[in-house]
Amino acid sequence: MNIILFYITTNQIMYFTIRYFCFNSVIFETITL
Repeated sequence: MNIILFYITTNQIMYFTIRYFCFNSVIFETITL
């Protein structure tokens, strides 16, 4: 059970991190252009 919980938490962290970096790069490109 702990392994499944750890897997779900890791997936959520990676998902939000990827979304955060994509969002930042979009803003950066908009400002640069």
